[in-house]
Amino acid sequence: MVDSVLRIVLENLNSLIQKEQGRFSVFGREEDKDKIVDFMVCAASHYENLLVYPIVVLGGHGKTTLAQLIYNDERVVNHFEIRIWVCILEGFSLKRMIRAIIRAT
Repeated sequence: MVDSVLRIVLENLNSLIQKEQGRFSVFGREEDKDKIVDFMVCAASHYENLLVYPIVVLGGHGKTTLAQLIYNDERVVNHFEIRIWVCILEGFSLKRMIRAIIRAT
């Protein structure tokens, strides 16, 4: 029961972040977000190949929230011509992920 309540709260929080980006603060993630955004922008300037930066943590630690903060960060929006958001909720499948990326373009 606690897990289902926590899942609902996190889904609502993620929804708020998407809707209220810039007017809503997520505590404890700013430093993580800045490090990743700085790395991505710097790395993208040096490499022409596709860059993948995985966020790996046990469930319930805010990976999706952090990824949304990075995706919507002004520096990322301005630096990358193409940004694609793909969410794989069930068991990971490379084939499913590639299909989702193709559909999003």
